[in-house]
Amino acid sequence: MFCIRGFIQQLKKSELMTSPKRGNIFESIIISEIIKQFYNRGEEPRIFFWRDKDQHEVNCIIKYGTQLIAIEIKAGRTPSICFF
Repeated sequence: MFCIRGFIQQLKKSELMTSPKRGNIFESIIISEIIKQFYNRGEEPRIFFWRDKDQHEVNCIIKYGTQLIAIEIKAGRTPSICFF
């Protein structure tokens, strides 16, 4: 995850926006930033991914103390109800 920035720097913006892997790349950047924030505070990140048998998923679940924080990551330009 942490070496993805070097890969992205090699891409032109137009290539990144049209790449079929755009969503995966964006998700990796966001999750690596979340992990980095935990380590910068001296905390061990407790981050999970969830998918059920029907392929519904949550990209990032953070266990923070007794809380579970669900984060859905999308690379779309505008939010859509179908994202949720």
